[in-house]
Amino acid sequence: HVLCDALAQQGNWQELLARAEELRAAFPDSKRRHLASFHIGRACQELGLNERATESFLKTIEETDTVEAAQAQFNLGTLRFAEGNFAEAARLFLRVEMLYDYKDLSAKALYHAAEAFVRAGDEERAALYRKRLKETYPDSEWAKK
Repeated sequence: HVLCDALAQQGNWQELLARAEELRAAFPDSKRRHLASFHIGRACQELGLNERATESFLKTIEETDTVEAAQAQFNLGTLRFAEGNFAEAARLFLRVEMLYDYKDLSAKALYHAAEAFVRAGDEERAALYRKRLKETYPDSEWAKK
């Protein structure tokens, strides 16, 4: 998993995908299999393999409730946003704050949910979540944006 983290930091997505798939195949019952699923999703997302990325992020969420699951949930939102499905993206972003307790990621998700609502043409809901972001996470970089 350390190698996978290093490959991700280097942006070596093809190699990351290969190594994470090897880990997943070699250790299917590992308590850390969610890390391989997450890395597969991340690599696929960066390589433009959105359907496969979605599957891997959903698998990550099924396998754990750690920060990787929260990040996978956020990444699902970014995939839908990139596809132009803004209402769905907003819903997925909001799930990060509802389901997980990671303040920085929750603030980021609220920011992106508000942006998705703007793009979906729902300025009222965007304003609601911008207000919630500023009230709940006033010191976050996302509230300042």
